[in-house]
Amino acid sequence: MAFTSSADWERLIRSLAPKYRVDPDAAVAVARGEGLGGGVGDAGTSFGPFQLHVGGALPAGRDQAWAESPAGIEYALQRIGGVSGGLT
Repeated sequence: MAFTSSADWERLIRSLAPKYRVDPDAAVAVARGEGLGGGVGDAGTSFGPFQLHVGGALPAGRDQAWAESPAGIEYALQRIGGVSGGLT
């Protein structure tokens, strides 16, 4: 299920961020600076609120729909938490 609005993504980010010890305000701020508005970046190779990049943060075999899904957003927050968990 792909979310259709930045408000949907923001609500999901805020609800999942604490699970990974990520500050919800910081996570939303990052997403707003990246792809929260729904844009596709890097010449069509980065997707979702956190702009998961093909050949980088986007896992092999995953696509735009996954990056924009609850599973993709949770994956990104888990990765963020791995390097910034507990910081505000």
